[in-house]
Amino acid sequence: MTFPDFFEKATSGNPPFAWQSTLALSETLPALVRVPTGAGKTEGAVLGWLWRRRFADDATRQSTPRRLAYCLPMRVLVEQTVDRHERSCGRGRALLARLREGIGSNTPKIKEKQ
Repeated sequence: MTFPDFFEKATSGNPPFAWQSTLALSETLPALVRVPTGAGKTEGAVLGWLWRRRFADDATRQSTPRRLAYCLPMRVLVEQTVDRHERSCGRGRALLARLREGIGSNTPKIKEKQ
């Protein structure tokens, strides 16, 4: 599956912006992505990483980190991001549930707001 096909399927028909395709198809991942607000940074980062891990050639899959750490400054943004990608990937809630419970004995648990 090509990246544009994957992206359109995950986003209900929206084609990727040029920078999103470049991110997914480049040999190496950039240290910084600087694009304007509303330019699809979340989709570009998450879907680009997911495509590289699942559909790219062997060399790209092996050079792409197994895990994606997505840091956000507020809990509400985390929830919105999980909801958004649950719609496109269907696994966001299951992953969040695992994080809340703690994946391993050394994994800090996410605490629910009281």
